[in-house]
Amino acid sequence: MIDQFDPSLNFIWGPGRDGQEDDAAPGEHFETKWGVTQATWDHAAALGVVEGTLDDATRDDCATVFRALYWNAINGDHLPAGVDLMVFNDAVVCGVGHAARLLQRIVGTVPDGAIGPKTIAAAAGYGDKKLIDALTVADNAYYASLLKAPQFLRGWVRREKDAQIAAYQLAGIPLDQLLT
Repeated sequence: MIDQFDPSLNFIWGPGRDGQEDDAAPGEHFETKWGVTQATWDHAAALGVVEGTLDDATRDDCATVFRALYWNAINGDHLPAGVDLMVFNDAVVCGVGHAARLLQRIVGTVPDGAIGPKTIAAAAGYGDKKLIDALTVADNAYYASLLKAPQFLRGWVRREKDAQIAAYQLAGIPLDQLLT
């Protein structure tokens, strides 16, 4: 498969991100650098993924954290193009286990929270557009169920639509086929 990490990470970082401290999640204020929280940095450092402090972290250091703790954890290099971005986005926003179980429920594999050969094969056989659309619908339903949905749902749904558009582009699916 083609390495889609860079375009997927560029989606996570979004246009105009300058690496300054920002909100890690809507309504919660955590110091971050390039989207990496202090807790995530500390975890990555404990695993030997990075060294030093978050304050001194470069964009490349933070990309290394995203690759090691999220992309590799979801087996992003082995998922279909576009689907990889959707699952990666879910992993970053909601956690790796949540993202894996969501994908597994949709493709009909055991939702054990670890994306392995059976889930990868099921995802590959599901159909890229169908799976991207199913992930979009499932994500929006999940976001609507959260306690802070009344305050943040509109922004979460907008981000999900942006993820779907980016996923379609990575998968080579014409945008006129977007699920409405």
